[in-house]
Amino acid sequence: MTNTSKIIPKNKTNSKIFTKSQKEKIIRRFKNEMIQKEKDFQTSVDNEVKMLRLKFNNRLNKILRKFWDVKIEDILNVEREIKDDTRLTLFHVIKQLEALKKSRQTNIE
Repeated sequence: MTNTSKIIPKNKTNSKIFTKSQKEKIIRRFKNEMIQKEKDFQTSVDNEVKMLRLKFNNRLNKILRKFWDVKIEDILNVEREIKDDTRLTLFHVIKQLEALKKSRQTNIE
């Protein structure tokens, strides 16, 4: 049984040999792709930062002015002072915080 097809020696490889100009073109293409991907990534990061700033500013703008100076400690103290029979609602907490603020202002004066 004789095979009539061309026999390729085992020590030869089928790798393609590039010329110097072809190598340079390939390198240039990959560098350009890398630069473009970096620009795209930077653009997406900038857009994400803008969106986060907008969300943060919107949340800040929704906070009422009377809550700007309220401390968490004050809220916790008010919640502790509310009697057991009184329901804990935002209305009652705000009312007591305003009373606390007024009493502090009268003590300062």
